[in-house]
Amino acid sequence: MNAMQKNSYSQFIRRGFSLVEVLVVIAIIAVLAAIAFPVAGKMIKKSKVEKNRAIVTTLERAIDQFYDEYGYYPLEPTTDELSDGDIIAMLNELYGNGDSLKYNTKGKNYISSIPDASSKRGGLVWVGDQIDEFRHTFTPADGRDSDFFILLDSDYDKEIMVTDSDYTARDIKGKRILIWSKGEDLVEEATTQKEKDQALLDDVKNWE
Repeated sequence: MNAMQKNSYSQFIRRGFSLVEVLVVIAIIAVLAAIAFPVAGKMIKKSKVEKNRAIVTTLERAIDQFYDEYGYYPLEPTTDELSDGDIIAMLNELYGNGDSLKYNTKGKNYISSIPDASSKRGGLVWVGDQIDEFRHTFTPADGRDSDFFILLDSDYDKEIMVTDSDYTARDIKGKRILIWSKGEDLVEEATTQKEKDQALLDDVKNWE
């Protein structure tokens, strides 16, 4: 490299970026971020919905397997709608927890594929060796031990009425259990039918 080439190269190195070039780069980054963030948000939400769906499917299969093996449910429901306490008691029975099992006399674990909740989201929350809460993947509802809602076929006729006001009231036939979870957009906060329909997109139901 001769002296002239060295001098040109040195000037190029020292020149750096102009203000216009820096602003152009910042503008490009801002445009890319504006495109990427909504896409990433939708992907994260979709992942949460699919995790809820997997949990719902696993629990329904567990109830069917338990019934096929024992001929009854892992609790004695007096009505189709289960309270938080009923749900937690049922889950502990299905997991085969403890020495005081009332229904799962074989101590078999029917829900081993339901994950433990991370930061109290998306699965089972434990206190000691007992299941204490049952969370879905969206923001937990205040004051509830379960973010999943459950109706159990208490009269054993495989026909359950949908009672949640967010959905169309109708009899669902051929199922022993109805399970659903709500998304992060609450229907009661919607002011138009379009907003309501949008809010329902994140809900997971095992009858549709």
